[in-house]
Amino acid sequence: MILTLDDIQLEDRRKFSRLGKEFFFFDDKEEFDPLKESQKFHKFFSLNLPENISENFLSKENITLYLLDYYKFALTKKTNGILSKDTVRDSLLKWFFTKSTLEKESNLHTIFKLSKANNLPFYDELLLSSFIIRDKNLIKDFSLIDRKLEYLTAMEATENDVHLKLMMNLIKSLYYIDIEEIETALYAINEIETSGGFSPNAAFYKSVIMLKTEQFEQAEILVDKLVEYDLSRISYAVENNNLKFFEMLIRNSFLQKFFLLNEGPLLTEKITTLNLIVQKKSELIAKINAAMKGLSQEMFSEYKSDEIKSKISFIEFIIAKYGNSKSFYFTTSLDFLNTKCRSILNEISSNIDQKFEKMINDLLVRYDEKINTNRDLLRTLEENNRDIIQKEDAKFQKVLTEYENKINHELKYFEDLLSRFDNDSNNSSFSSIKNSMLYNGLFSLFVLLSGGFAEYSNSYVADIANIGSVISIVIMGGLKWGTISFIIGIFISIFMLLSTLHQRYSAKNNLVQRISNLNTEKEQGKNAIRSKHEQKKKHHEEKYEKSKIRLNEEIENYKNNKLEERKLLEEKFREERTTLHQPLEQLLQM
Repeated sequence: MILTLDDIQLEDRRKFSRLGKEFFFFDDKEEFDPLKESQKFHKFFSLNLPENISENFLSKENITLYLLDYYKFALTKKTNGILSKDTVRDSLLKWFFTKSTLEKESNLHTIFKLSKANNLPFYDELLLSSFIIRDKNLIKDFSLIDRKLEYLTAMEATENDVHLKLMMNLIKSLYYIDIEEIETALYAINEIETSGGFSPNAAFYKSVIMLKTEQFEQAEILVDKLVEYDLSRISYAVENNNLKFFEMLIRNSFLQKFFLLNEGPLLTEKITTLNLIVQKKSELIAKINAAMKGLSQEMFSEYKSDEIKSKISFIEFIIAKYGNSKSFYFTTSLDFLNTKCRSILNEISSNIDQKFEKMINDLLVRYDEKINTNRDLLRTLEENNRDIIQKEDAKFQKVLTEYENKINHELKYFEDLLSRFDNDSNNSSFSSIKNSMLYNGLFSLFVLLSGGFAEYSNSYVADIANIGSVISIVIMGGLKWGTISFIIGIFISIFMLLSTLHQRYSAKNNLVQRISNLNTEKEQGKNAIRSKHEQKKKHHEEKYEKSKIRLNEEIENYKNNKLEERKLLEEKFREERTTLHQPLEQLLQM
C-alpha cells in the first residue's frame, strides 16, 4: 500500500523518526543554534572543496547565515564584485547572535526598514530577502516579500556572481514552497537547474514538491541522486584523509534532512529499502579490522611511508569511533574504506618489492657502471670516428684541389701556347713564303743583271751600236740566268715552306699531345689520390668497427652476467620476500 500525505498517521511519523535516529544521526529535539550553524559554514568554506561537491544543505533557517559566511569567504579569496553595506550585515548578525530581546527588536526594526528601501546592492537585497522569508510570524506585510523578490529579479541581469543568482532562485523556491505556490516554486528550481547544472539543494526541494504533489516515483529518483551526491562527497573525504569533512557529512547529509519534513514519512519505504541494502556492507568492518591488525605487525613498519601512516590513522580513527554505529552513511563508506585498505596493502607490497629491488640493484650496480663506461667509450669512439672521417675528407679535398690547381695551371700554359701557336702559324707561313719569294725575286734580279752584264762584256762592239742594243743584250743575256735562278729559288722556297710547315705541325702535335697527356695525368692523379683516400678511410672504418664490436660484446657479456647474478640474488631473497608478501596477499584475498 502506497502511503499518501493525507494517510500519514502519528505512528508513521514515529516510525520514520526512529529510522532517522537509528541510521542517520537524526535528533528531533535539536534546536536551531545560529552559532553552531555559522561555525559549521565556516568549517565548510575552509575545506576548499571541488566545485562539484561544494554545496551544503540550505534551508529558510540557515540560508542567511550561509550568505553572511559566503561574503567573508569571498573576501578571503579576494573575489571582486560583491558590494555590501556594513549596516545590513551588522543588523542581521546582531539579530541572530544577541541575547537581549530589546536589542533583537531594535535590529529587526532596522532590518525591515532597510528591506523597504529597495536601493541596496544585489547581495544586500539577497540577504534581506533571505531573512524576511524565514519566519512568517516576524512579518506582517507579506507584500514586502513579493516586492523584494520582484526587485531582485529586476536586478538579476546586472549581477555577475552566478552563485548569488542561484541563491536568489533558491530563496524564491523556499518562500513559494512555504506558501504553497508550487508551480512558482518549481519554476524557480528549474531556473537553478538550467543555469547551474545539478544542485543538491534544488534536487532536495524539488523532491519536496514531488512529495507534496504525490509524484512519488519522481521524488524517489531525486532521492537516489541526493544519495549519490552524498556518497561522492564521502568518497572525496575518504580519498583525501579529510576526517573533519567525513564526520560533517555522515552527520549532516542531504538524505538526513528528509526527517525534518512533514512529508518525510512518505519516503519510509524508499529509505528503508536503501538502508537494508547498505547494512549488508557491515561485514566489511571485519575485513578492515583484519587489515589494520595485520598492518600493525612490526615487520611492516619500515615499509610505511608518512602518507601510508596517515591513511592508516584515518581508517583506525573512523572504525574506532563509528565501528559499532548503524549509520547509513558510515556503513556505505565501508566500501570506500575497504578500497583504501586494499590500496594501502598494495602500496606496502610495492614498497617491499622496491626495497628488495633496490638491494639487488645495489649489488649489481658494478655491472651497470661497467656497461655505462663502455657506452661512454662507444659514444667517444663514434665521435672520434666522425671527427677523423671529417678531417680525412677535408684533407682529401684539399690535396685533390691543390693537385687539380697544379695540373690546371700547366694545362692553361700549354693551351695558351697552342692558341698563340695557331695564330702565329698562319702569319709565319705567309711571311715565310712572302719573304722567300721576295729574296728569290731580288736574287733572280741580281742574277739577271749579273748574267746580262756578263753577256754584254762578251759581245762584239759591232753588236752594241746603240743604247737599245746594250739594254737588249743585258736583258736577254741575264733573263736566261735570272729565270733559271728564279725557278730554282721557287723550288727552294717551296721546300723551305714545306719544311717549316712540317716543323710547325710537329710542334703543334707535340703541344696537343702534351695537353692530352696532362689531362690523362690529371684524371689518373685524381683517381690515385681518391683511391689512396678511400683505402685509408676503409682501413680506419675497419679499425672502428672492430673496436665497436669489441665494446658491444663486452656490454652484452656484462648484461648476461648481471642477469645471471640477478637470478641468484632473487633466489637468495625469495624466502624473506615471501614471508612479507604472504600475509598481505591473504588480507587482499579476504
